[in-house]
Amino acid sequence: MTTPLPSDLAVRPVARRCAREGCLRRKQADGYCCALCREIDDTLTGTRSLIAEKGISPEAAALWAAAVSLSDQLSEVFRLESSLSGVEVTGARSVAGR
Repeated sequence: MTTPLPSDLAVRPVARRCAREGCLRRKQADGYCCALCREIDDTLTGTRSLIAEKGISPEAAALWAAAVSLSDQLSEVFRLESSLSGVEVTGARSVAGR
């Protein structure tokens, strides 16, 4: 048996991961790992829709940056919690790179 490389750990089956882009935690019955991930994903979806409706502007860019930052910060909290508990989560990615 070989030890998986960190890059192998990052490519877990999508069907088992939380639906929020950037979250690598295991999903629950509703597709998200927790209510906070669901809320942030809803915020990102709503922000995308609003920007599509209103168009690109400096305010729209700032709104998108803030929504992405919110999502990225939650991923960082989960990563740090995991690190402190001794269960390393690798491969977290930003939704900004879409």
